[in-house]
Amino acid sequence: MGEDREYIILKYIEKNERISQRELSKALGISLGSVNMLLGKMMEEGLIKVRTIPAKRAFYMLTPRGMVEKANKTYKYIKNNYKYINTTKKRIKENLLKILKEEEEVILLLQEDEIGELIKTSVDELCYKEEKKLRIIYGNEENLKSDSKALIVTTKEVKNKKVRTTNLLERI
Repeated sequence: MGEDREYIILKYIEKNERISQRELSKALGISLGSVNMLLGKMMEEGLIKVRTIPAKRAFYMLTPRGMVEKANKTYKYIKNNYKYINTTKKRIKENLLKILKEEEEVILLLQEDEIGELIKTSVDELCYKEEKKLRIIYGNEENLKSDSKALIVTTKEVKNKKVRTTNLLERI
């Protein structure tokens, strides 16, 4: 889910009005000509102003309309991402409940990253009462006992073939 190019341009110009088209091109991963075309369109829409300064450099400024547009795009971006996060949490909870129903014991092997935090938050929201049935371990597979009959639910491949595993990300 990528940000739209106009938003990125507005964000960069707000931080550095002396940013070059070449720097914008690199930040956006698009050609210099495409940046030039986008800037022209944004000037026509009244989102930015340009003032030429010595040495063939341009000085870009957000207009009041550009600031409003940036705020609107920021709101839309945040709203879309929250929707995506909530949908993902719902899928995580559905799959965890299904796994917990089928298994005697479940160990969540989580990384201390954004995905791990999202899964932990989903578990907290479940308010699952049978704590003996579900354990959360952070770190890597060295923390696992190979004699456990528990199903290991993880988000990455586990090299220890002596443990039963399922990848939660593949299930959702």
